[in-house]
Amino acid sequence: MQKRRYVLVCLFLFVSGLLHANNFYIDHVASGTDSGESWANAWTSFDQINWNLFQAGDTLFISGGQQSKTYSNSTLYIHYVKQATEDAPIVITKGKRFPHAGDVIFEGNSIHPYGIHIDRSNFFKIEHLTLNNFVETGCIHIRWSKGITVDHCSIRVGGHGGIYSHACTYLNVFNCSITTPVSTNRQNDGIYSQWGNHQVFANNTIIINNQDIEQHCDAIQCEIDTNITFCNNYIEQSNNKKYNCQGLFASNCSGDIVFYNNIVYAPNSENILIGIQNDGVERNGRMLAFHNTLYGGKWGTIKVMNAPNSIVKNNIVINYFNPAWAFRLEGAINFPSNIDYNIYYTPNSDISVSVNLAHKTWEYWKSLGFEKHGMLADPQLEDVTNRNFHILPTSPAFGTGTTLPALFKVDYYGFLRTEGNIDMGALQSGSHMELVSPENLRFSQP
Repeated sequence: MQKRRYVLVCLFLFVSGLLHANNFYIDHVASGTDSGESWANAWTSFDQINWNLFQAGDTLFISGGQQSKTYSNSTLYIHYVKQATEDAPIVITKGKRFPHAGDVIFEGNSIHPYGIHIDRSNFFKIEHLTLNNFVETGCIHIRWSKGITVDHCSIRVGGHGGIYSHACTYLNVFNCSITTPVSTNRQNDGIYSQWGNHQVFANNTIIINNQDIEQHCDAIQCEIDTNITFCNNYIEQSNNKKYNCQGLFASNCSGDIVFYNNIVYAPNSENILIGIQNDGVERNGRMLAFHNTLYGGKWGTIKVMNAPNSIVKNNIVINYFNPAWAFRLEGAINFPSNIDYNIYYTPNSDISVSVNLAHKTWEYWKSLGFEKHGMLADPQLEDVTNRNFHILPTSPAFGTGTTLPALFKVDYYGFLRTEGNIDMGALQSGSHMELVSPENLRFSQP
């Protein structure tokens, strides 16, 4: 009885906290008292926000007008705000009801540095906002912060990174659409992270259009981070660049660097599509790469450098270049059996892999103990021109994958992979598959 009473009291306190969460409002054409307490009395600029009023679970609504509303050449600063919690973050989003539920657009006009700048603040959720053409390090710039989530945002990159993170822990970027200009002389990474810990990038669509060959334009670049997950992302280098255009890449990182259910389409890129690179012994990150579909990458579609405990299974790798390093290994792998059950297609090259920067054949690769169950064959994708990356029923990748831990039981779209019927690549074939809730996409602190 005592235990039951304790549970009821805790439930009451939790619900009470939710019921007493406050809403605050921004509308740059409001004409009331500027108190932020209602739409009529909304703050009219980001500078007026009084963050001392906010508590865990509160929401800041920004007016999007009836269809859309643009906030030009201004920055939403969030500095030293730590009242929120993991279970009750402070939410910043657009209005929910007419006449404030239109699109909220932060516009930098290719001259303003940042759209949202978060510094030493914890547990914020930024959602359903559009940010365009900010020219410094990130349309959303985050540093020394914990538990920041960016969800369902649309970002047009104007500078170095649509989202730029420095020394953050538990950063989540979910369901975002990120694009770049077709031509600009600025570095245009979709997402850039450094010195972080426990970063998750999931369900994002990142299209890199920048054609400037001199500019470094990766989809997601992580440096000196620890424990990163890239999953269920669609990545496209939609340009003619050969260099400075990687897909998902982690350099000098530690812990588990996990790539799964990603589709990376970069037919012109000669760079890495997924990779880990450790330049020194102080960094011990390992790659865990499962069920990715990768197209392009002359000098290493998959790269593993000085990460001996890496595991790479159930991937589709297509590389039409000559030579074609479908797998680029530098250093050693402790257990060659960790690289297995992948299908490679290099139709224009007798060279399939690179070992310590030396061209090697498929036969040599197998002789080292790699890919006991792997294949060098056409995976037969349905229609790459129209971005349909499913495999055909006649594909040798059909049902020939291996069983992996439960975290990887669903595919890119959430279809269940069942024992004995596991396809290679990001997309499980068959409309008869049971669509399940992708539990593996719900991330929080351990």
